[in-house]
Amino acid sequence: MSPFLYWYVLGHELTHAVAVILSFGKVSGFRAALDGGHVQTNKNNLFIALSPYFIPLWALVWAGIYAVINWIWPLDGWQALLYGGIGFWWAYHLYWTSWIIPKDQPDLKENGTFFSLMIVYLANLVLLTGMLMLCGLVGFKAFWLGLKINSLDMWNTFHELAVWFAGVVH
Repeated sequence: MSPFLYWYVLGHELTHAVAVILSFGKVSGFRAALDGGHVQTNKNNLFIALSPYFIPLWALVWAGIYAVINWIWPLDGWQALLYGGIGFWWAYHLYWTSWIIPKDQPDLKENGTFFSLMIVYLANLVLLTGMLMLCGLVGFKAFWLGLKINSLDMWNTFHELAVWFAGVVH
């Protein structure tokens, strides 16, 4: 398991570093090892702290490599390789992220563990939805219509529960 964990930690810390740069900060130190890692920087925010939990870096690297090769040498008929690689690396990311979250992560404590986990959960849902839309598996219009219908159903269910509960209490 050691090489897999190391690649996860490396991707985790690299994602922090990229988030620092995207947030106009400066990375002054970097460490990734089997026992953990860290990034030294002059800046920190919610995006920097939580990005490794919802950005599947190795899946993005895979897609980038595929895009460069496809640009140089068209890979017509090889989309299964692209989607299979993204799926593999995303599953890798989700597995190791799920494994590491209960291990007392300081990234999650910075802004409150519950709040951080809700942001991570929502960001992963948004990313997954975006990927499904990009792959053409879910249409933009159908997604928003489904969101509207399901939100109204959920609201009605909560309303009915509240009315029922109020009737039971009285």
